[in-house]
Amino acid sequence: MRRQETTSREQSYREAAASHLRVAVIDVQHPLGKLTADQVEIVQKGLMGALDKQLDQCLASGRQAATFRGMKYTGEILRITCEDELSLKWLQQTVRSLTPLWEGAQLNVVPLADLPRLVRATLWIPGPPVDAGVVLRRLEGQNQWANVKKWLLFHREAKPEAASPGNLFVFGLGMEEAKIIREREGRINYMLSSFNLKLKENEASAKEGRTPMEEVETPGGEASTSGGGPA
Repeated sequence: MRRQETTSREQSYREAAASHLRVAVIDVQHPLGKLTADQVEIVQKGLMGALDKQLDQCLASGRQAATFRGMKYTGEILRITCEDELSLKWLQQTVRSLTPLWEGAQLNVVPLADLPRLVRATLWIPGPPVDAGVVLRRLEGQNQWANVKKWLLFHREAKPEAASPGNLFVFGLGMEEAKIIREREGRINYMLSSFNLKLKENEASAKEGRTPMEEVETPGGEASTSGGGPA
């Protein structure tokens, strides 16, 4: 029993010690630090170029180059897990040294745990498949008060074969945006109707630097209409 407790404590310590190696590359100009897919492609190209240069130097000197466990772009946030302290330091220095990759860009590397807390918001829009960009444009145009341009898109799924066909969207909202939605009782206008934007915050995930939006429950059948319907 003691061995299990010791092993558990050691594992918890290792996880806590390594948590700072899980970081996000953000644009500090945006309240939630989000990057568009095009911007991520530019950042990735810049990092790859810098890493290639470091590899040439390391091969010549026999030093170890920066290494990473993986990179993931989700919820409009670019997440990178570094293998060790040296790799993290390289990433931080490299991101700061990148010339402005686009007008107004101010990039920084922050621990995932330091990202703003987000509130999960799910929206069900009945009907045929519709592009996320089109939906966001419509929502922003008809709901100027909701600060839709600050929302993060985590998931979009079309359900054309469901008993009640429609589209599921999962967004991440900042605390201020969520407050505004609550004051409107979750009602949001969309084209010739209005729907219910369901809000749910996962405090445990937020404390761990994660967001609940990546684990999506997809409605189906009659339940799919519970996410919102015409007013």
